[in-house]
Amino acid sequence: CFFFKGPATTEIYPLSLPDALPISMGGLTNACMDTVDIMDAAGMDIIIIETVGVGQDEVEIIRVSELNLVVLVPGLGDEIQAMKAGIMEIADIFVINKADRNGVEKLESQLEYLNQLSSKNIPIARTVAISGQGVEELQKIILSILEAPEKPDLGRHREVQRADYRLKQILNARFFSAAIEAMGLPAFEALIEDVANRIIDPYSASDRILKTLKDYFHGNSSS
Repeated sequence: CFFFKGPATTEIYPLSLPDALPISMGGLTNACMDTVDIMDAAGMDIIIIETVGVGQDEVEIIRVSELNLVVLVPGLGDEIQAMKAGIMEIADIFVINKADRNGVEKLESQLEYLNQLSSKNIPIARTVAISGQGVEELQKIILSILEAPEKPDLGRHREVQRADYRLKQILNARFFSAAIEAMGLPAFEALIEDVANRIIDPYSASDRILKTLKDYFHGNSSS
């Protein structure tokens, strides 16, 4: 889901991408970054991306966003979720939502413990979204990070990360399409079956695809 706020306005525009869209291992739909680019070009000054979740594989969001909020809920197993490897590398802010529930102190103490282990001192905010409690305080934390003196360097680093991610993502998609076009879908699927049946290893299969692509493009350029 995306929520867009127009420049110099208080309007927020929700856009929900269909569940049918393919989702990558990083927790983002394949169309996500195209949509973000379009909204950015349209002049939207704030773009909020809600991912399917944050696990050990769902970390692509850190490569494409300027600021990352990890939202956790007490009493739903998020106490264990908070201890997962890599969560400290994702979060710029921890948000404990539904903070009027039992278990909020336990969850917050675990986050504080993770802060001590990492020496990162990630801010922790409590919110109750249904009533708006804590939202204003969360907004202040977000703005304090975005307006920090060291933010331009961090912002530049993440812009380079985002460009690197986007270029590789597009190349990967186009390479895959070119491979199917060059081999033909039946031959491509047969090669997958051969890998699955241990007839050929993935590296040799990749070499075969690369050779097919080379011959395919060489033939097209010659004609």
